[in-house]
Amino acid sequence: MENLSYGEAAYALMNGIDTSEKVSDAKKQLINAQKQLYETVMQINMVKQILARQNDAVIALARLQFYGVTEDQILKLCRTIEADGLYNMNGAPTMNSHQFSVF
Repeated sequence: MENLSYGEAAYALMNGIDTSEKVSDAKKQLINAQKQLYETVMQINMVKQILARQNDAVIALARLQFYGVTEDQILKLCRTIEADGLYNMNGAPTMNSHQFSVF
């Protein structure tokens, strides 16, 4: 840098500053991308959990039908559970139909 003219030195200094700003901007973009990726992964995991529960419910329904339980019987049981509360069957406190719904 000692052999550079003032203009060349100023230009080199400005390039250095510009580069550090670009690096800073790139770091910010990377951090934002990481946040978006994390949020997307969390949403995917939530969807997987919901789908797993739905899959379990469909399998249970198929098993009941396989054992000869009719759709009307299943729906009647569902309504009874919603009306009386699932936990009331075991002596636990009742839940109203807005707290628990099978469908």
